[in-house]
Amino acid sequence: MGRKRHEWDRKNTNVEIKDVDVAKGIIVGVPSVFGVVDDGGDRVLPGSFAKTLGDNSLSMARIKLGYQHDLDYPFGISLTGEEIGRDALPESIRSKYAEATGGLQMIGKVKPMNDRNRERLEYVDSGVVNGSSFAYDVIDAGFSAGGEGETVRDLKQLRLHEWGPVTIGMNPAAAITDVKAAIASMTPMDAIGFLTDQVARLQAGIKAGRTLSAANFARVEAAITVLSELLAAAQPAEDTEKSGETTADSAVPEPTDALRDEMTLKLQRAAIRARLRDAVGA
Repeated sequence: MGRKRHEWDRKNTNVEIKDVDVAKGIIVGVPSVFGVVDDGGDRVLPGSFAKTLGDNSLSMARIKLGYQHDLDYPFGISLTGEEIGRDALPESIRSKYAEATGGLQMIGKVKPMNDRNRERLEYVDSGVVNGSSFAYDVIDAGFSAGGEGETVRDLKQLRLHEWGPVTIGMNPAAAITDVKAAIASMTPMDAIGFLTDQVARLQAGIKAGRTLSAANFARVEAAITVLSELLAAAQPAEDTEKSGETTADSAVPEPTDALRDEMTLKLQRAAIRARLRDAVGA
């Protein structure tokens, strides 16, 4: 009997999604790059996905297209998958990883195309969510010597369960950088909502009994760090009433858009703090 989905191993490669067709709901990604030692000391070898892709008893639809590994709300299905050589890798991958020998290329279709998934697809198409990741079980692996006396685990055969776009990588420092890059084009209000949603999903996973992996722990830390910075920057200046000064203008504020936004932000900040307290068990 296979492992339950919350027990699957996951790798976030931070390799950008290769192509997106919003109209058709098609995503092309390279969730795994062969020959590269990752932060966890693993190296995926060519041929590692050959059996899982070629096993007729396991239809391609079984390999789910996920979004941030959130399988409680499916993103879609896989249409095709194949191992490709180095020459077929995107130039950005070849230039970043000189040692890359190839990779796993997957094509998926977003289903159902509801409001939630349409918004997710827009994040991917705009580059806000631009990393790739996959969930798997190890069937066969070995060990070899790496650089500087390190031992590398070579993954020779993997069973692929799910792949798709992600925002945050494995390294905590890189996670914060990636979060900031993801929200760079958003308004402060949208950024706060986006990050709060990330924390809420992780909170739901913890309540469902899933343990935090290194990548998920990095997500929590990064989201809390960046949210704290946003909230500090959004803190309104002290009202003149607190200093005992009352002016004609401040006595009865006009119901302007800015005032309404400020009140909305105060309410959102209160909700965010409540969620964060729940997420970290405070």
